[in-house]
Amino acid sequence: MTLHERMMSVYQNKLPDKHALGIYTRYLKRGNMERNVRNEGMGIIDYVALTTQIGPPWHLIPEFISEVRETDINIQFYFEHGVRKERRSYKTPIGEVYAEVETSLGDGSEHISKYYITSLEDYKIIKYIVDNTVIKSNEKHFLHRCETIGDDGVVLGRLDRNPYQKIMIELAGAEQFLMDLYTDPDPVLELMSSMQKRADEQIERVLESKADILWMPDNVTADMTPPNAFEKYLLPGYQKNTRLAHQAGKTVVVHFDGKIKALSALINESGIDVLESVSDPLISGDLDYEDACISFPNKVILPNFPANLALKTKEVIQEYVRVLRTKAAGKPFMLQVSEDLDEKAYCTVLPILAEAMNAI
Repeated sequence: MTLHERMMSVYQNKLPDKHALGIYTRYLKRGNMERNVRNEGMGIIDYVALTTQIGPPWHLIPEFISEVRETDINIQFYFEHGVRKERRSYKTPIGEVYAEVETSLGDGSEHISKYYITSLEDYKIIKYIVDNTVIKSNEKHFLHRCETIGDDGVVLGRLDRNPYQKIMIELAGAEQFLMDLYTDPDPVLELMSSMQKRADEQIERVLESKADILWMPDNVTADMTPPNAFEKYLLPGYQKNTRLAHQAGKTVVVHFDGKIKALSALINESGIDVLESVSDPLISGDLDYEDACISFPNKVILPNFPANLALKTKEVIQEYVRVLRTKAAGKPFMLQVSEDLDEKAYCTVLPILAEAMNAI
């Protein structure tokens, strides 16, 4: 099997010729080490947003950015204490909102230091932006990326986050969002309703795409999205999206990177096919791989390599992988590098992982 075929087999709940190893493309820096680990079987996990995203997007990737009617969008770069920051502002006919973003330590992940939503009035402005977002297809870009990667990995078709998760993670922050939702919910619910309508438009377009794997980077954890919230705000959307996706012959993958034990019954009702980047208890998860497989018997479980192990000895890392692979025997399995790795360990840990995954 090629790397592409092996990884696709895992996503589609089929047994590959051997266990797969994948890494998000943004964590794989070009050079000698990168070439060597890919030659040893490390596949690239890339993604393309199948439509432009509902504004305002977190990441200023070209295929994410949408036109917003009658709105001026401005990005200003400046430095504060030697750190480059971005001020992103949206000026609409009913008011202006802005966010401040800076680059985090590690592999270039972005950190939001000031969210767009800081008051109840801001929900109305964001709702205007959502209602006036012009959604366009990125199918040509997706097909080009697939051609570029070829057999070296997979390209996932990215969907936008669920409205609950998007507001909490990208637009308001957990503290502001949860306080508003439970104390003065009307503006929040109105925004979520508008976002869901636009998300429904997106999924209708996505069903026509040639993407076989649909990926939602929802970053769900029961700490922030407890069972009652998951059931009310996430489950209906998951069930609708997965039903439509399955009718179109597509697989649905959702990024879960926190605590999911309390959500297991609901996730099993969701229709989601693959739980990816599942966190080991070593990195604040609450189900190890074996327990996750028991809790989700009909789903593919893709664990994330615990970043805090990257600074351990080669022997510790090899033993961790050996035990994990033993537990995964007879199952579609791929170990993922899907979170930031320590800069000091980057060039050492990936070759160790590739070697350990190839061990007989």
